[in-house]
Amino acid sequence: MQLSELQKLGTEIDDAYIKSGKEKGYAERTPLVYLGFLMTDLGELTEQIMAKQKYRDGENIDYKIEHELADCLWAVLMLGKHLNVDMAKAYTDMIQNVKDRQEKGTAG
Repeated sequence: MQLSELQKLGTEIDDAYIKSGKEKGYAERTPLVYLGFLMTDLGELTEQIMAKQKYRDGENIDYKIEHELADCLWAVLMLGKHLNVDMAKAYTDMIQNVKDRQEKGTAG
């Protein structure tokens, strides 16, 4: 699936959440809200990775890791959308920048 398709699917869900939130009188979603979602999802992902590495108990760990990674991807895509960032271009540019620095021997 292409990134644009993932963004479209994510936007459909986001739009439904926004509509439902308005009906419930919730505050408007801003980029800060999506950043909060991402931070929460990263915390949940951390818990599952800790379980996989035997630092805590857990069940269905591999499934939960996949789910939390997908949650993180959704949050990043929606954060980009609400900040008017072309995520495909930003990602491609970042990869090229890293490759350029690797070729020069300046990549970390």
